[in-house]
Amino acid sequence: MIFVFCGMAASGKDTTVKALCGRMSPNGKCFVEKIRNVTTRHMRPTEDGSEYMFVDRKGFGELLDDGNLKFVRDYSTEQGHWSYGAYFVNQRGKNIVPTDEETTYAIILDPAGAAKLKDDWPEDVCIIMLMADTELRRERYLSRTDRTPKDFDEWHRRLTADNEDFVLSNFISDYVDYTIKVEKDTDVNNVVDGALNIILTEEWHRMNEKYGDESNDTAD
Repeated sequence: MIFVFCGMAASGKDTTVKALCGRMSPNGKCFVEKIRNVTTRHMRPTEDGSEYMFVDRKGFGELLDDGNLKFVRDYSTEQGHWSYGAYFVNQRGKNIVPTDEETTYAIILDPAGAAKLKDDWPEDVCIIMLMADTELRRERYLSRTDRTPKDFDEWHRRLTADNEDFVLSNFISDYVDYTIKVEKDTDVNNVVDGALNIILTEEWHRMNEKYGDESNDTAD
């Protein structure tokens, strides 16, 4: 099953998914494996390289040519023109499919990509949206910039794009399965706890629906 994390700019998606994928189960295995996103943008000072696969234009094109780079989107920002995509090959070199029962995946997608994945695999995709108010997101975004006029222009561009992508498109009402509220004093571990609870519950329901009757027949 694939759990898609969505949220407006600076709502905490990268931080949450990074922490979530670091959580270990009692048997020493990670609960969730991240589907890697690929980008041609430059790494931010606050990033360590685990958030994305950072590639140049040539590398992006090569991944695109192999057929496993999905939900590609281009952005024209105040800092430059960047491409993004999701690489549907796991860390063991196997193609990722939502029906995989051995691995639970998490991915960050924009509304268009999340909606397409949900439409294609309605029973095997769950969308979780992180909700943070505009002022908190503004401060988070600007805290990782030099607060130049271009940075403020980019924030306003993102604010407008988020309104179009999330609100005017009816994405939240039509596609989002769960929301998690993120406030200024919310600890990331609490957000991860909420996400993990959703994931374990959904996985249990999925397995119960698929094998519940079979288990009851065996018991009888």
